[in-house]
Amino acid sequence: MANLTNTIKWYVRGLFPLPVYIPIISLVVLAQLYTILSLKSLGEFSLFTQMLLIPFIILVVGTHFVRGKSLTIFELSLLGSWRRLAVSKIIAFSIGLLPFIVVEILLLWLSKNVLFIAPILTSFLVYSALSILSSLSSSQLTAFTIGLIFILLIPISAVVLLENLGSLGATSGTPLGIILYLIVPLASFEYYRNGVVSVYPLMGFSIAFIISVIMIFTYILLFQRQEFKP
Repeated sequence: MANLTNTIKWYVRGLFPLPVYIPIISLVVLAQLYTILSLKSLGEFSLFTQMLLIPFIILVVGTHFVRGKSLTIFELSLLGSWRRLAVSKIIAFSIGLLPFIVVEILLLWLSKNVLFIAPILTSFLVYSALSILSSLSSSQLTAFTIGLIFILLIPISAVVLLENLGSLGATSGTPLGIILYLIVPLASFEYYRNGVVSVYPLMGFSIAFIISVIMIFTYILLFQRQEFKP
């Protein structure tokens, strides 16, 4: 247990220096206040938060855990266990996201928009799982690119699809609806309220949660099977 604690400290220590962390937190607070107070509808709030704010936070925090081969070998020699490295990365990633999540929940509670807490938490979980899974790539550029595609570009495409379905007066159907909850949980919740997504939110969020947990355990398993050599 002490070794795991030390490993977590190793990652958290380099996560965000205060001169960087405080401006980022401030930017998130101001951006979310803007979406709540200034945008014309809750739909605009959902799209802004889903497509820009949450991906920005995930990518900023997740980039810290993308390691090249040489650094991974150094960490392994220092910390002594593949599994410990994988678990500590996940825990440290969660610690890095915690202040942002607390800010989100607090602002939503104060603005009486608590119905968005569940879809936002699901978005953080899904995108975190995708981000940490993408870090398995031995190339930092490849890992960042994969994360960018799955956390930003594909969600943008999914929202365009939702917009098109809405303009045609069509609904998603169950299979597509489940996929949409996995790709854009917050936007899917909003479009469910507008009658476009046909899957009930509790079902969509539950499936997204289960798949995210599977991705996290998959990351731990695959991380232990890496065989980097100096």
